[in-house]
Amino acid sequence: MIVWSQAAIADFVKEQDIGFCVDKLSDINTVLDSMTEEDYARYLKNITALQEKVINGYFTKKAIRKAMDLM
Repeated sequence: MIVWSQAAIADFVKEQDIGFCVDKLSDINTVLDSMTEEDYARYLKNITALQEKVINGYFTKKAIRKAMDLM
């Protein structure tokens, strides 16, 4: 996943290690050129794990639990 470094989701992308952030579009090629196969494999592994969480409702359940705790 490639996101603008100032986007709201940028911290999430970094924390989950599912891609990289750039300041400007012209930075993308530089980052891609320096990306290793290991980097790509790590991103793929992490995004697959995140996909499972989304499919299984992890984030929805977490939000509901948090809301219930506030009641």
